[in-house]
Amino acid sequence: MWTNIDIERKESLVGKLPRDDETWQLSLPDKTIIPGRAREILVYAWVWIGTDTYPQSHWHYKIFVDFVDGNQNKHEAAFYLFANTDPGVKVNSFAINSDNVWLPMPSDRTLKVKRIFIKAEANIPDQPAIGGDYFQSEIRVIAYR
Repeated sequence: MWTNIDIERKESLVGKLPRDDETWQLSLPDKTIIPGRAREILVYAWVWIGTDTYPQSHWHYKIFVDFVDGNQNKHEAAFYLFANTDPGVKVNSFAINSDNVWLPMPSDRTLKVKRIFIKAEANIPDQPAIGGDYFQSEIRVIAYR
């Protein structure tokens, strides 16, 4: 059985997706929203990218946690979010994607997020930072069990 977090009445926002390739560490909501007994969290992430010109079109995000299993072994659990824009097209070109994924409750109550760069797909030498007002995103925890 899982417990829904009422996102209209409780602050479930964890953060946003990064515009660069740094790994962000985002604290989960406090124990009044996600109790210490929670074993898993349902993470909702969305991204909107558009109305600007960039040389690449593949935007990959890794959203992950570190957790300790019943045998005290450390693990990483991750999911990936992808948005694909039209490179070189500036007017009315955008991409939107979202996902909901169950992850183990992180040992340190921290969700990690990284924009990853797959050079073989992009076929360009460097990963440019995302700039401008055209980029919006959110990461929320919307349930636990």
